[in-house]
This record gives sequence, C-alpha cells and structure tokens, in this order.
Amino acid sequence: MALSPNQKEVMVFFALLFLVSGMFLGFQQYQFLQVKQDYTGHLSALEQDLRTLRQQWSSDIVAVNKGLADQKAVLDQKIESVTTTNQGVIEQLTAVKTESEQSLLDLTSQLQNVESKNTEQLQDIVSRIGASQQDFSLVIENALPSVVSINTVRGKGSGIIISEDGYVVTNYHVVEETAHLSATTSNRQEHALRIVGVDPATDVAVLQFDDHSRQRKIEVRESGDVRAGERVFAIGNPLGLDFSVTEGIVSSSRRVGGGGITYIQSDISINPGNSGGPLIDSQGRMIGMNTLKVAGVDGLGFSLPSSMVIRVAGRLIKEDKRTG
Repeated sequence: MALSPNQKEVMVFFALLFLVSGMFLGFQQYQFLQVKQDYTGHLSALEQDLRTLRQQWSSDIVAVNKGLADQKAVLDQKIESVTTTNQGVIEQLTAVKTESEQSLLDLTSQLQNVESKNTEQLQDIVSRIGASQQDFSLVIENALPSVVSINTVRGKGSGIIISEDGYVVTNYHVVEETAHLSATTSNRQEHALRIVGVDPATDVAVLQFDDHSRQRKIEVRESGDVRAGERVFAIGNPLGLDFSVTEGIVSSSRRVGGGGITYIQSDISINPGNSGGPLIDSQGRMIGMNTLKVAGVDGLGFSLPSSMVIRVAGRLIKEDKRTG
C-alpha cells in the first residue's frame, strides 16, 4: 500500500528524530566517558599528590622531631651546665659561710681573751690601789697556818707548807747537818719532820710531817708576774721571835746572784730565823722564799722565786717517791 505524502513526512520526521536522538545519546555517552576519564585522571593525580604530600609530611615530621630532639639535647646540656655552675657557686658560698663562721668564732675567742686579760689587769690595778689603804691583818692571818717554825739543834728557821699532805719547803742551810727536826705550827702544835730531799745548789730542802697530818697549804703565785714596787710581807722567826711579820716592797724582781741564780730583791731585812719563810704579796700568795741578806746592810733581803722553789721541790719529791 502506498504511503501518503503526510505519512512519509511523519516517517521521515521520526527517522530524523531517532537519528538525532541516537546522535545526541551517543554524544552524551561520549561526553560521559570523557568526563569519567578526566575524573579518573584527576583522581589518580590527586592520589599521587596525596602520596607525595604524605611522604613530604613524613619527612618534615621526622626533620621536625629531629630538630626538637636536638634542641632538647642542647637545652638539657645548658640546664646541666647551669646546674653544675650553680652547684659550684653554692659550694663556694657554703665554704665562705663556714670560713666566716670560723673567723667569727676566732674573733669572739680573741675578744673574750682580751676581755679576760683586761679584767685581770683592772682587778690587779684595783687591788694595787686598795693595797695602799688596806688593813692586811686578815691576809696575814690567812697565810700564817701555812707557815711553820723549824726547830733544829742549832737553832730555828722557817718553812712553808706547800701541800695538804704535809710537804714543807725551807732553805737547805737551815737543815744542813741536822739529824733531828720538828715543826711548830701557828696553833703551837709540834710535829716531827723527816728530810725528803735537798738541793744545795739552789739552797732548797723539802721536809714532810712524819704523821702525814692534813695541813693548810699556801697559795702560790707565778713569780714571773712580780713587779718592782709591789707591797710584800715576810713571815718567819727572826732571832727566835716566832711568826713575826715584816712589811716592805719589791726592789727588783730579777736580781742575779751567785751561781747565776735569780732572786727577788726587797727592802725587808732577812735575819737569822727568817730563812725558809715565805715572801707573800698583798693577797697572801707566796711569791718567794726568804733566803739571805747582805752582811752589815739593813733593808736589803733576797728571796728565791716561788716558781723555782716549787719546781725544785717537785723534783725532790718525785725522786724520794721513786727511791722510797
């Protein structure tokens, strides 16, 4: 059957429409494929870039961590150095503090010593000032129990009790060539004596109470401190006058006599019977042992220094104990 012109046109139209639609769909499919390909390419590029960035970031992180570690090590080293330095400074400050404290203690000790010496000097000055106006009866009374009258077949002499167990010092010439000795104390009691030892070179002899009775010993002063002008007293038995006291002053504290022996010179006459008695200061302390006078001269006496007498007596006592 033959188609009419209208039908032909319709068919042509649909044919064209189908062709155009097919072409359009083909073009769309082509564009889709192209877009997909472009997207895939871009996606691959992005993934590659991401991998590159990750690698770069990893390298940067490692570098940063290394840098931080290096900086930390440097800081730790600086902190250790500062700590060590500070420790050294602390040790130096501690040493300085210790040294300062020791210096302060030394200065305090020196000040105390100076203060003590000044106090002693002041007391001595006050004592000297008061001595010129003082009544010395109590001083003499306190010293008398330490002084004895020594009785021999040839006469009398004097002695000084130097220990509580009855040791007595006197002059060697008082007991020389004497076998029987006795001592009369200030309370008029008589005691037998024995000779402990003698030293003729210094004219010192040591005796002891046979009964070993307890006695009051004399207070002894270091004779090296004695000065000229000091007021002194001699206690003894001059010419048999028991326990007589004579007053005077020190004329010289270091007078060298025969045999190189040093004496204390005073203006007190040393008469027979005074020998071996004490020369005491204004406080009742023994500073010497009365020994001799110059024949025919009054107001001139010599005493052995107390320090020498005690030293010789100590030696003689030790020798007696060693041999006894």
